[in-house]
Amino acid sequence: VRSAQEYAQGRVPGAHHIPLQSLSDRLDEVPDSPVVHCQSGLRSLIACSLLERAGKHPRDVLGGYREIKEKAEL
Repeated sequence: VRSAQEYAQGRVPGAHHIPLQSLSDRLDEVPDSPVVHCQSGLRSLIACSLLERAGKHPRDVLGGYREIKEKAEL
């Protein structure tokens, strides 16, 4: 649920990009149990709430892309 600019600056290989502001309109593109992240972790919490209301079972990456990048050295 990162912005287009954030996504262009770096991403997890194989990540599917849906910005938070587009999520409600693109729920059909989201798998039942998505792993969700944003840049720092705030938007992904909001996204997980929206996804849960839509009947999905999201898993949030605490710390967001920054944490992923630091741990995986992307």
